Amino acid sequence: MRIITTQRRFPSATTIVMSLVFHGTVIAGDSERGQSNVGAVLLGDYLSAIASVSCDESQEALTHLSFVGDYVTAQSALALQTPLARVAKQQPLPTDSVDVPVEQIMERAAGKKVVLFNEIHILPKTRIVTLRLLPKLRQDGFNYLALEALDPTPDDLTQRGFPLESSGTYTKEPVFGELVRSAIELGFKVVPYEHSSAQGFSPEKREAAQAENLLKIIRSDPDARIVIHAGHDHIYKTGRIGDSPTMAQKLMKAIPAERMLMIDQTQMIAANASTSTAYESALAKWSGSGPFVVRSADGQFYSAEPDRYDISVFFAPDTLAKGRPAWLDLNGIRSSRVVSSSVCDGAFPCLVEVHYNAEMDNAVAADRYVFTAPSQETFMYTRRRGVVFSVTDKNGTRSIAEPASLSPYKLPF
Repeated sequence: MRIITTQRRFPSATTIVMSLVFHGTVIAGDSERGQSNVGAVLLGDYLSAIASVSCDESQEALTHLSFVGDYVTAQSALALQTPLARVAKQQPLPTDSVDVPVEQIMERAAGKKVVLFNEIHILPKTRIVTLRLLPKLRQDGFNYLALEALDPTPDDLTQRGFPLESSGTYTKEPVFGELVRSAIELGFKVVPYEHSSAQGFSPEKREAAQAENLLKIIRSDPDARIVIHAGHDHIYKTGRIGDSPTMAQKLMKAIPAERMLMIDQTQMIAANASTSTAYESALAKWSGSGPFVVRSADGQFYSAEPDRYDISVFFAPDTLAKGRPAWLDLNGIRSSRVVSSSVCDGAFPCLVEVHYNAEMDNAVAADRYVFTAPSQETFMYTRRRGVVFSVTDKNGTRSIAEPASLSPYKLPF
């Protein structure tokens, strides 16, 4: 194994950074790959969030947990229960309902002009259905993936093939990074549509600007068919955000309703559905471990709130493997590797990141995990390609993990 060493001055630390060769691929040194000390910033934000999470369940604090792969703590701390009055209005499950895989959504999505998915920003598992359906959506002719999470500033994201830490806010989270990589590899044009500061900041201005930015794509490309991945209520056909109709409602003024499909991923999930009889009834029938949808005997898809959206996605409680959700394999796209806290060399807490060889270090990591004590181990997940592991301690010192601390992948490269 060849080792290339370079020096990089981080805030309050000068460290020797070793770049290793994994699976026959040479990794350039730190200065050659554009690495800023992202790990130190992420670890600092995480430690601040952990210190306050018991008393501060804000979206910002919990988002920092997701950025470093602490999905379990983020979900357990989530207190965004759906209001009881809203739950009471949810549709009951049909008595003849059947739980089916999410791929059956394509029966409704095929031929649409626009398909909208939403997410809970701090729960990255609400990104995996969008990722899972991308190949079938592309095969059906969808050619744009529009992401609320991307910064509206122009970026050569599609040409580059992967997101940078600067590409957006929620795209800093590793699963979101994999969503972006998959879309680009499939041939989607990945585009932002969030409002800019020039378009104003009120709810009305934001919803209007988002819709207008999406319509600009359609006006400039009549063949455009768009998959939209948004947050929470922006995709709803009814209701309001602040004092404004939603982005989706504004789109519906220009696009026939029958050419659009709204898919909710925020309601039928443990954190939001603990009082939902429909959720409990569907879960009792489901024998799988991943997300699913529900259909009646006549083939109709279940929607808990059909006036708001067309299909409800159900999420079963997480199955954990070495303390991390098993869905991190992204339905078989990624494989796991055991990583031990020995990579921290006794300095705790430490942040472990795994990057793909072909990408710059300021690309969004494929996975991250924080070790807090000796004698810990966990699974970390990547696609089956060359990777490099790095370790950042609380003082901002970054180094490359020694291969002896890493087990072989479950699946061969």
